[in-house]
Amino acid sequence: MTAVRGIEQASPQSGGSADAWCDLALGRHLAGDGEAALDACRRALALDPAHAAARLNLACILRELDRLEEAAMQAESVAVLARNRGDAALLADARFNRALALLGLGRLEDAWADYDARLALPPWTRFAADRRWRGEKLGGRGLVLRREQGIGDELMFASLYPKLVRSAQGQDGGAVTIECDARLAAPLARSLPGTALHPIDTVAGRAAAAAGLPPPPGAARAVAGDCWAAAGSLPGILGLPEHHRDDSPLLSPLPELAVRWRQRLAALPGRGPLVGLCWRTSLSTGRRDRLQAAIAELAPLIALADVRFVSLQIGARPDELAELAARAGRQVADFPDLDLANDLEQALALVAGLDLVVSVGTWIVPLAGAAGTRACYLAALRDYWTLGGERVAWFAGARAYRASPGYADAAAAVAADIVAAVLP
Repeated sequence: MTAVRGIEQASPQSGGSADAWCDLALGRHLAGDGEAALDACRRALALDPAHAAARLNLACILRELDRLEEAAMQAESVAVLARNRGDAALLADARFNRALALLGLGRLEDAWADYDARLALPPWTRFAADRRWRGEKLGGRGLVLRREQGIGDELMFASLYPKLVRSAQGQDGGAVTIECDARLAAPLARSLPGTALHPIDTVAGRAAAAAGLPPPPGAARAVAGDCWAAAGSLPGILGLPEHHRDDSPLLSPLPELAVRWRQRLAALPGRGPLVGLCWRTSLSTGRRDRLQAAIAELAPLIALADVRFVSLQIGARPDELAELAARAGRQVADFPDLDLANDLEQALALVAGLDLVVSVGTWIVPLAGAAGTRACYLAALRDYWTLGGERVAWFAGARAYRASPGYADAAAAVAADIVAAVLP
C-alpha cells in the first residue's frame, strides 16, 4: 500500500537531472536497497527541492525503513506542494502516504482522515463519490461495502463487520452487502448470518488484469447500492473493534474440519503446545526482503524443547524444512496435501487447532486472530496492524514483537514468553 512515482529516465549519468535521480531511487527502492534509494532521492532534491515525485518517494522509502516521523514530515511537504499547484492527485498521494506513517505512530485521528484520501485515486474513482457512506444514518438505504487489498487486510477490516451490521440495523438501514474474497465467503457467511455477501474471485481477477483482459464474471464487483463504503474506511467511521471475550472468534471452522485437524495435530509426535510458524511472505523479492526472517534468526524459538512446531509457510522449501529440523532437533510438521493459499476452510481449521501462531507480517497473523488463536506478530515495521502499540489492534489475542533490526531478538522474546507460560 504505497504510492511511489517514477520518472522515465534511464540514469542520472545522462546529465544528472532530478528526474533521472528520482527514477534511480525508485529502482533502488524496488530492488531492496533502501539507503541507496534515499541517497538518490536526496540528490534529486538537491537539484530541485520542489521535485514532488522525489519527495514523495522519499516519504515512502523512509516509512518502509520504519523512520515514520521523517516520513510523515516529507509527505506533508508534498501535500503543501500539491496544494500550491492545485494538483488533486498529488495531494491524495501525499495524504495517503502521511496516513500510513501516522497509523504506525498511533496518531489515529489525523491518520484515518488522511487514509481516506486514497478514495480520490484509481481504482476508487470508478465509484460515485456522492454516494459514499461516511457514517450518517442510512435511513433505509442499502449499503455496499467494497473490499480492498489482500486477504490479510480483508481479515483485519473484517473484525469490524459485525459492528457494521449492528450499526446498519440500528439505523433502520436497508440491506448490507459485503464484498469479500471468494476464499473467505463461506467462513464469513457463518459469522454473519443474514448478511448478503458478494464473493470476488481475486485470483482470476488478477490473472485477467495481468493479461490485459476484462475481469471474468466471478471477479466482478457487486452492483451499486444506494450508498457504498470502502472496507478500509470502517475504522475511521466506526472506531476500532470491540473485543468482549477472547473465546468469541470472528471466524469458526466447519465442525467436521475442526475435528479432522485436531486429530491430525494430536497425532504429531512429542508433547507440549502446538505452535505454527510462518517466516516469510510468498512474495520475497527486493523491497519485501526485510519482511522475511532467516531460519537462523528464529533459532531461540526453534530450540525450545517440549514445543511441537507446525509449518504455516506457503511454498516451504525442502532446504528450509531441513534447516528447521536440524535446529529444532526434530521434524517440524508440514502438510503438503494442504493448499494453504487457496483452501481457506482447511487453513482456518488448522490454525484454529493450534495453541499459538508465530509469524512475520503475512495474512497468517490476522487469520490466527480471526480464528481466536493467540498470535505473535514479528513486526519489522510499525504499521496499521499495531497502530503504534504492542498488540495487533484488530484482534484481542494477537501481540506484536518488534523485529528491527533483524528477527533474532523478537524470536527470543517470544521464546521467553512461552517458557514463562505467558503464551499460549
